[in-house]
Amino acid sequence: MAVRALASYVVGLAGVLALCVAGPAVSESAATADSARQGPKVAAFVPRASDDDRLRAAWARWVKVRTPHYATRVMRACECPEQPIVRTEVRRGRLVSVRDVKQHSTLPWSQAKPMDRIFRLLRKGYRTADAISVRYNKRGVPLFLVIDWSELVADEETVLSVRARTGL
Repeated sequence: MAVRALASYVVGLAGVLALCVAGPAVSESAATADSARQGPKVAAFVPRASDDDRLRAAWARWVKVRTPHYATRVMRACECPEQPIVRTEVRRGRLVSVRDVKQHSTLPWSQAKPMDRIFRLLRKGYRTADAISVRYNKRGVPLFLVIDWSELVADEETVLSVRARTGL
């Protein structure tokens, strides 16, 4: 009887040790649920030869200094109801959080402003807008941008102030 109890104890202890070393077995659905909590992947910006030289140069500078974990803070100015200041956090190419800084509230993933999305907006502006003005910093971050999509239409401009923090 004592041998059987001891054997049961040893088998149980071996199972606990195996769990500690290897970690729990994760089903495919559990892994999918975990990645959903992290947020969607950020659609990567890929520079093209046809892109504006300023855009490609700024992106190259950003790629040199960005870290796997960074955050952007984007404020939009317009002749419209008050817009949120959007803080977007990115970790290893996935959205981690999207927050309204003023209201201290969570925003939907669709309102995220990762740097890749900002550069895609700039690409569109350089290609199709009637006028575009961008001030980049030495790290390639577009600090302030004004895109006038049509000079014939009033109040349709995109005006953004951008801050980026790396190494979180």
